[in-house]
Amino acid sequence: MGEDLLFNLDYLKVCQNICVVNESLYNYILFNNTNSLTGSYKNDFFENQQMLFQKVREFLMENNSYKGKNKDYIEISYTTSIIGCFSNLFHKNSNLTSVDIKGQIHKIIFSREVRKDIIYFKSGSFQKQIIGYLIKIKSINGINYFMKTKNFLRYKLRPFFNVLKTINNKRTLENEVDK
Repeated sequence: MGEDLLFNLDYLKVCQNICVVNESLYNYILFNNTNSLTGSYKNDFFENQQMLFQKVREFLMENNSYKGKNKDYIEISYTTSIIGCFSNLFHKNSNLTSVDIKGQIHKIIFSREVRKDIIYFKSGSFQKQIIGYLIKIKSINGINYFMKTKNFLRYKLRPFFNVLKTINNKRTLENEVDK
């Protein structure tokens, strides 16, 4: 995962000029395929995210662009990816034991990069803010219970989960408009 990003970063290093085009030239087709890379459990997802975001940071630093809005955008995106890392641990196809999951949560919340970016968890959804708070107070059990509850709602009480997701998405959009 992320090989497109790595290729683009390397390619940009040899470009003399670039042009940004504001129109969509292709579309993704999204569907729920549990066998796809994005729909399946990934054993090394956290490590992959760490590596990808570090490469982006290095690229921006090399080009004197890791500051201001660029830095904020990357770090907000990084903290969003951490939510994805937690979700991955609880994926229905994961074979992790409860002890394994707690060990992975510990590894994530005590990661130097994650701890450094705690402030960026305040940007975004209510879920992201809760996760950020639980990371801040180093609550492995809090994240474990939060994610278990989220999955219970997602798979056992789908209509209620959809309502909460809609409210969460609306709040996220309102936060983005306020910026």
